[in-house]
Amino acid sequence: MDTSTIRFVEELSLNAWPALQTNLVDGWLLRLSAGYTRRANSVQPLYPGRLPLVEKVQHCEEVFQRVGIAPCFKLTGAAEPAGLDGYLAANGYQREAETSVQLAAIVDLPATNARGLRLNHTVTPQWCAAFAALTGIAAKHLPTMQTMLEALTPAAVFASVKLDGRLVATGLAVVERECAGLFDLAVDPNHRRQGLATAMASTLCRWAADAHGTQTAYLQVVADNEPALSLYRRLGFVEAYRYWYRIKASSR
Repeated sequence: MDTSTIRFVEELSLNAWPALQTNLVDGWLLRLSAGYTRRANSVQPLYPGRLPLVEKVQHCEEVFQRVGIAPCFKLTGAAEPAGLDGYLAANGYQREAETSVQLAAIVDLPATNARGLRLNHTVTPQWCAAFAALTGIAAKHLPTMQTMLEALTPAAVFASVKLDGRLVATGLAVVERECAGLFDLAVDPNHRRQGLATAMASTLCRWAADAHGTQTAYLQVVADNEPALSLYRRLGFVEAYRYWYRIKASSR
């Protein structure tokens, strides 16, 4: 995929997951969110700059050190400058969490539904608590998560499936510039293989198309998560590019 398209999708995904604080560093975005998620606590080297690479990396490391977070860079094939990944690797940064970014035409997605599936246009403490329970997020991160999601400026909708009085599945769609990003699809282990994830993805995409004229959906899935990859293949998603993180090993 060409550099401009990668940057476009990266911009969408960054807006869909707002950090508590963003610092500008000569074409890079340094995002901080009290340690909750890599993507919200990492450098996004999206645009060209003029400062020497060593100086920019050192500045970012100093910021991370001040807030007590391991220096972390999120990289794609469009990262600026081109030699950044090799430089970080040579200076003690380990590669982690390779992730597949996938796209699908919403018109091609199957239309499905599920009992107990609801959409809400605002995030609630109940939704956050359910997502945290389904994915093992520590309770200390719940206030940060809710603050981040309440700060969303693009149109968004939160999906949940409630069965027997309990939320057993969650999902989120964020729409911007005719694209819908799917995030936080999680299903209770006791309710998997019942079509809930498929129904949520389908319903979220249909909402985006009907309410906003959205034509394209994108999502991010860890590259070795075969069950999720299989699900998204069945839905028609195709890999567009990958990203990965470089994290300073000595800072752990």
